[in-house]
Amino acid sequence: MSRLTFDDFLPTGRPGRTTDPLGQDRVRYALAMARAFADAPQGWLALMGASGCGKTHLAAAVANQSLALGHQVFFITVPDLLDHLRLAFHPQSEVSYDELFEHVRNVEILALDDLGAQSSTPWAREKLVQ
Repeated sequence: MSRLTFDDFLPTGRPGRTTDPLGQDRVRYALAMARAFADAPQGWLALMGASGCGKTHLAAAVANQSLALGHQVFFITVPDLLDHLRLAFHPQSEVSYDELFEHVRNVEILALDDLGAQSSTPWAREKLVQ
């Protein structure tokens, strides 16, 4: 994901994906909001849209610019995060569950990709709420 930046993001969307003017305006707006958040991160930035519209690229660009500005960043897909948390319970895990969970909860900028792609178990929902 380190190669994904704002400079190589197509502000009118990927060719063949976003052809209507309103859709292109939405992509440009999302780009502007992502840039503004990366410059001065406060609160939350939620990117929503259809598959292939550029959400992951923008999230990675936010993470990469934030890293370049000296912020602490953790970027991960939600299914991978839940897998890592589950594996941290294993006795041979190199990182404890508490250590990993505290890092995720306290990192300056947490970028969660593919929220909604995880299995929706009670445990997974609880961890995401926490």
